[in-house]
Amino acid sequence: AFTGLAMTGLFLAYNQALTGSPTRLPLDLWADTTYGVGSNRLGFGKDIGNWGWIGLDALPGHGAIDVVMNTNHNLHLVNFEQFGWACGSLLFVLLLPLGRGRKNDGLMWGLAVGTVAALSLYWFSGGPDFGARYWYQMIVPLAVLTVRGAMEFALRMNSAAPATHVGGGERVWAFLLLASALGTLNVVPWRALDKYHHYRGVRPELRALAEEKQFGRSLVIVRGKLWPDMAPVAWLSSLRFDREAEGTIYLLDPGAETREHLRSSYADRPVWIVAGGGVTGEAARILAGPIAPNQPLPALPELNSRKPDE
Repeated sequence: AFTGLAMTGLFLAYNQALTGSPTRLPLDLWADTTYGVGSNRLGFGKDIGNWGWIGLDALPGHGAIDVVMNTNHNLHLVNFEQFGWACGSLLFVLLLPLGRGRKNDGLMWGLAVGTVAALSLYWFSGGPDFGARYWYQMIVPLAVLTVRGAMEFALRMNSAAPATHVGGGERVWAFLLLASALGTLNVVPWRALDKYHHYRGVRPELRALAEEKQFGRSLVIVRGKLWPDMAPVAWLSSLRFDREAEGTIYLLDPGAETREHLRSSYADRPVWIVAGGGVTGEAARILAGPIAPNQPLPALPELNSRKPDE
């Protein structure tokens, strides 16, 4: 109880420090400012969501069809990634209702169904994560229900076996152990090493250039798109963007006119211009730099003006 109260206090204090309200999340403040007031709230309506993430949220607003689509998406992820079984991780959960129920099963079912129902009020299902994002509270209930389903199926196998034969319940547990071992050997390394390798085209070359050149207190203009070109170095940028800020400031190339405004805003910094892999078609490279504060910026061709998330 004390730990829970302490964590709640820190959570409320964190919100107060960043948003001015203990009950307002920083994410909500950002969403209200960027996409419209209430765009990230719980509930249903045409003004919810609409962040332009059509690859993850195909329909505008949040309604019944979105609940069906998100639930189907997350059930698929749970079935595949809960245990990594080739036959589906929900096999014994689906078999459990065919057996004899126990009182404690209701608690696990309630936690699982309650999680789905409560999170159906949220417009975003999570996207390309490990498992069903926001449904992580179901991991323990589904594990318990899986064991219970295996127990009931083993009892049925034993009761169906002829009296002169050894019961088939042992085969159920052998199958469970073998499926889990194969899932651990095959699925875990694959998902851990491959799923986010060069995710959305993000590659490490630009970050390696930053380590090699040690840009220091410079302005680095990155040519390309937010994904995949700016993403590798965005987290390396100074936390402050005022003129007195220390460290390197990385900015996505805004075009010729705005580029000159940036130069005047950071007139005392040398400038580097780099091209991400999305521009070069191969490894990221330096186009110009260091350009001293008193030197003009080179003329650069205009890039295709696609949206950053395309």
